[in-house]
Amino acid sequence: AFRVLRLFGRLSSLRQIINALTAAVIPVLNAFFIMFLVTSIYSILAVSFFGDLDPRLFGTFFRSLFTMFQVCTGDNWSEVARELFTLQQEKEAREAATFNGTLAVDFVTPVYSGRIYNTTAVFFVSFQVIVAWTLLQVVVAVMLENFGSASDREREKQRKDEADATGRIVPHYALDPLLASLAHFNTSGDLSQRIGALFSVLDMDDSMTLSYMELSEGLKKLKVKPMIYLSEEDFDTITCGRELCNDEGQIALESFEKIMKIQLKLYVQRKKGEAM
Repeated sequence: AFRVLRLFGRLSSLRQIINALTAAVIPVLNAFFIMFLVTSIYSILAVSFFGDLDPRLFGTFFRSLFTMFQVCTGDNWSEVARELFTLQQEKEAREAATFNGTLAVDFVTPVYSGRIYNTTAVFFVSFQVIVAWTLLQVVVAVMLENFGSASDREREKQRKDEADATGRIVPHYALDPLLASLAHFNTSGDLSQRIGALFSVLDMDDSMTLSYMELSEGLKKLKVKPMIYLSEEDFDTITCGRELCNDEGQIALESFEKIMKIQLKLYVQRKKGEAM
């Protein structure tokens, strides 16, 4: 068993995945906590609303929490709601057949008529929308986002370790996926127009400047493959040690166009060199 575990240390790809997952644990746990908190609130409400009606599923907080977890997974959640509809209809029929605290002798449990009780329906549908459709997706999104960032940091660390071990700089071109799409331009004016449109997309706060964080987050959202992860070292490289930034360390449109044209020229030169 220990020999198998040693493989995680020897295989860089496995080590990269494990380290990325480990780094993403805390953000994912935070998202899970919010989801658990909302589920607990619904569980408490369910005990209050349905505890007397169906004590088997909602009699205590922990029974209710387990049932709401089942509802969250989508495992027959509609059957749980319809069972409550049946019990509510039966309760109304019993109340109607009770006189002076005595149930009528000829009382027969009614067959469920298909009636939907609005309060119960809203309770379960809202839980599905808030927890199963929204918060659960947030958990997945946070996990993927942090896994991607952690994976990028791990690759960057491996690149630096390799550079330190060999004494040479390992080439890393973060913008290549974007430059590959920009390379297909017709005229210089067409290229400038494309770069201007790209700047507008990345400038999310409409400040006409791009900070490192704004550029990094904006590049991640572009529909290019592989996804672009821009490190601060990459930012320093493409801005020539931040000489192309303003006094606040941000990139204006004119500097952004200059940066992209320089990087595009270098990209084309690299591709020509690789083809020779």
